Amino acid sequence: MARAHPDIATLAGAAARTIADPFERHQALTSVVQALAATGQHQQAADIARTITGNYQQSEALTYVAKALAAAGQHQQAADIARTITGNYQQSEALTCLVGTLAEVGQHQQAADMAKESADIACTGTNDYEQARALTSLVGVLTRIGQHQQAAEIACTITDSKQRAQALTAVVTALVTAGRYQEAVGLARTITDTFSQTYALRHVVEALAAAARYQDAADLARRITDKYQHAQALTSVVEALAAAGRYQQAVDLAHTITRAYSRASALTHVVEALAAAGRYQQAVDLAHTITRAYSRASALIHVAKAVTPTGHHQQVADLALEATDLARRITDKYQQAEVLTSIAEALVTAGRYQEAVDLAHTITDTKLAGDALTRVAQVQVSAVEALATAGQHQQAVDLACTITVAIEQTHALLSVVEAMVTAGQHQQAAGLFRAITTDYYWQTHALTSVVEALVTAGHHQQATDLAREATDRARTLTESYMRTLILPGGVEALAAAGQWRQAVDLARTITDTEPRACALTHVAKALATAGQHQQATDLAREAAELTRTLTDSGQQDRALTFLVKVLAAVGQCRQAVDLARSIIDAGEQGYALTHVVEALATVGRYQEAVDLARTITPTHWHTHALASVVKVLAAVGQYRQAVDLAGTITDAGGQGRALTHVVEALAAAGQCRRAAELARTITDTGEQDRALASVVQAAATTGQYQEAVDLARTITDSGQPSALASVVEAMVAAGQHQQAADLAREAADLARTLTGYYQNDSALTCVVRALAATGQDQKAADLAGEAADLARVCKEPPELEGFALITVVQAVAAAGRHQLAAHLAGTGTGPEATALISVVKAMAAAGQHKQAADLARTITEPDRQTQALLTVVNQCKRPAEKTLLLAEALALGDWMQVLAQLPDLAPEALEPLARSLLSQR
Repeated sequence: MARAHPDIATLAGAAARTIADPFERHQALTSVVQALAATGQHQQAADIARTITGNYQQSEALTYVAKALAAAGQHQQAADIARTITGNYQQSEALTCLVGTLAEVGQHQQAADMAKESADIACTGTNDYEQARALTSLVGVLTRIGQHQQAAEIACTITDSKQRAQALTAVVTALVTAGRYQEAVGLARTITDTFSQTYALRHVVEALAAAARYQDAADLARRITDKYQHAQALTSVVEALAAAGRYQQAVDLAHTITRAYSRASALTHVVEALAAAGRYQQAVDLAHTITRAYSRASALIHVAKAVTPTGHHQQVADLALEATDLARRITDKYQQAEVLTSIAEALVTAGRYQEAVDLAHTITDTKLAGDALTRVAQVQVSAVEALATAGQHQQAVDLACTITVAIEQTHALLSVVEAMVTAGQHQQAAGLFRAITTDYYWQTHALTSVVEALVTAGHHQQATDLAREATDRARTLTESYMRTLILPGGVEALAAAGQWRQAVDLARTITDTEPRACALTHVAKALATAGQHQQATDLAREAAELTRTLTDSGQQDRALTFLVKVLAAVGQCRQAVDLARSIIDAGEQGYALTHVVEALATVGRYQEAVDLARTITPTHWHTHALASVVKVLAAVGQYRQAVDLAGTITDAGGQGRALTHVVEALAAAGQCRRAAELARTITDTGEQDRALASVVQAAATTGQYQEAVDLARTITDSGQPSALASVVEAMVAAGQHQQAADLAREAADLARTLTGYYQNDSALTCVVRALAATGQDQKAADLAGEAADLARVCKEPPELEGFALITVVQAVAAAGRHQLAAHLAGTGTGPEATALISVVKAMAAAGQHKQAADLARTITEPDRQTQALLTVVNQCKRPAEKTLLLAEALALGDWMQVLAQLPDLAPEALEPLARSLLSQR
């Protein structure tokens, strides 16, 4: 309904009333109301709104009309409509909207009167949460229009102490923004919740510092009693002073901070500011005043990195030497290695590659030395990539050849190859690709992407030649295991080049049955993608016959499952079902049939999909299959059918997950209110929180920040911090950094009020991630360091031993600070192994598969190392890479763990791994 017209609107209203389902009818009528109100047909909109029978739905529709009238300047009519709304909260919301519009046109007395009326109506409600929400919303509007006194008075009437503290903090924030600092301090001191009061005061300190009122800020910071907030507030003043170039004042104030960790952090901020301003000697002198060797060395490294772009490489070398001497005095081998590695990275950035490598070799711990060399190599790889991107291909190749870590050198050279292909230098790219001999696995790993680039550029023959050459080279390998790993990559490359016949011929040369069937299946998949469905089907049948010759039933089942997926993808659903029915294992069969159900639903064959789903016997896959149909129905807007189907799922958790799909679809379509209403019908608390969180994220993504925050606050305490964090991330993406930073701090304050280890897990993750997202990296790192120290000394019940440390490490890893997280985790045993696994998972999710695998290998307990390697496998995209890591996991001996997870990770890879490893025993 792009443009409302009376006749069309009448017809639309009549048509809406013919809808039998009440929920859909209300939604249709509400849409008519919205369209009419938006185009100025307010009376008609109100008339139709009053025909809606549900109180909540009618109130919602009338609220749309009242808001439209207010926006059009028809304030009296808007007020009249608002006063007919029966729901206390909805009526208060509509009147609150009028408060803002009246103030905008200068009718301040009327706005104040309307605000009082809105508050009185909200207070008549019996639902404490809705009352607090309505009053908090009103406080927000009043603060935006500068009515701080009235906002404070209304905030004080909120009965819930937490909501009252939040509302008063919002007024404090508004007063600070208006420059009314003294009033802000006075109001902050009326907040009874100690933590909220401290937070509000700290916010005033930061605002005073930002306004260059440094003395006032420092004086107020000193009056904060909480030790942590006291130190953080003073640090914020130090940062502001340093940023303003008032370095001596910053230093003097930093030295008054009693907490050693915070004092070192504050001084480091000043060192960085001095270095950034080009005052390198002063920065060095100040760094020398830091007492701890680790902190002083880190500060000197900051200066070295700042000096590097100036080209004063000797000065960088001198600073590196001094930092190196300090590093030798550090007794903790991990801290020492971290400092030495950072120095080596600085040297690489300055172009002193050999010195960097030599320094890395001085690290006594073999593993840590290897990590350092890898990081040095990765910096070199980045330099190679930058040169290649800039078109300086020969210089990039020359630099790549100096890299001492073979696999990183291969990555660097391959990045040059890809840059050459992008630049159209296909002949040179092919020549360099052929020259790479250090690592056949990674060369083949990247082969398909290079061939695809050549095909895209129209160089089909060159792509074919390159794929053939690579596969010919693979045939010369003496290790049958490596040959089995690499040849499928050549098959994929030939298929990518459109050389179907050659790809099939090469696949048939693979001696092991399962990888040969897998390779043929990949060609079938490529044919299907190219629209060659008949050829794809024929090849899939051949692969199926080959698979049936496998003697191990488990391997056969998993291989058949992969084929079922391909057949379903090309629309051969009947054949896919028949093939799936031949799978012996009930769980594997359910998994395969679920893929067919998804394929049927995707092409609109919903009833067939539902009928097939109901035949699946394992409860888990039965539920999963029905939920997949629910998801598709919701995605195409058939929300009622989706909700009805979800209602047939008997398992509460499964039903909750299915309804969450509908909630997410509604939220993605902009129907956040309806999505929230449906989410609240979910009986499983965890799923309800997840559903509501998805609505919060959708609302925040579309700029509805206040609505998102309000909804986030309805989630149970343990889920609130992460929901608020999603709003922070949306604000950051939209460039609203200050508001995001404020909300991040609010989330942190909320997190600290929670009790229980699981709540703290969510809270800490929220704090570190939100701080990092808003650019407060140093604060995030400081908080993580302090939390780790506390975690190591806390006494917990035996069943939760080490949980605090794990929580901190997970939070740091989630913020992307992987190296720090690994260092905090410590050695790879006991609870620390669990912490390391979380870092491995974060690295793998960020695409750092090699580094993640290396870290996983430091875990000494075989079963935990297996678990860590499997998390890397879960993120790998290429079958060959998955296969190699799965082989390593299997070789550790914990077969049951791998077998238990393999159906979800890579069912097609099990048979060749199992046979190859067994043959080596």
